[in-house]
Amino acid sequence: YSNPATSATVAKVFINHGVKPTKKGYSFIVIPAATNASMQVMTQNYKNLFRINQQNSSMHSVTFLQDNINAYTFFEPVDGLNVGNVKSANSRMLLMEKEDLENNSIQFAASCPDLNPVSDTDFGWRSTSKSADLVLVGEWQLQNPVQGVVFSTPVNGETNVSLIFSEGNPVYFNVKMF
Repeated sequence: YSNPATSATVAKVFINHGVKPTKKGYSFIVIPAATNASMQVMTQNYKNLFRINQQNSSMHSVTFLQDNINAYTFFEPVDGLNVGNVKSANSRMLLMEKEDLENNSIQFAASCPDLNPVSDTDFGWRSTSKSADLVLVGEWQLQNPVQGVVFSTPVNGETNVSLIFSEGNPVYFNVKMF
């Protein structure tokens, strides 16, 4: 236990969706630091806040309309996307993309919270890195070098991006049009 002791206000939420539900679905949003007033505004305008693009066993995709941010949760490899600038992902990951139309650029945040454990004789297990590939629609280049991010030369209007995830940490990178 840490010394000195610390305290915090916490909450626990769960959704009881039964055992093996079929043909059912739900969605929810989390609003940090919400007040009664902000919740009243949100409930009146929630259809203008976000759009659910896809919600199935392969992936979830949501667009936050006010900031033009696409968020993806890939549960397995997915190809042929038609949301944002991502065409495909070959692995599980969390991905956010924020496009800046004025500057022909995109900010990305990617993560694979899976620690990819392997057996270890000293500690029982240890985490290992995990690679994942994205295909972006368009001809993009990395704005600044980022450890764990490798761009291939665009071919036929598509750009391949290789990511290395380590210790569950996120990878941030910005791209711009050629």
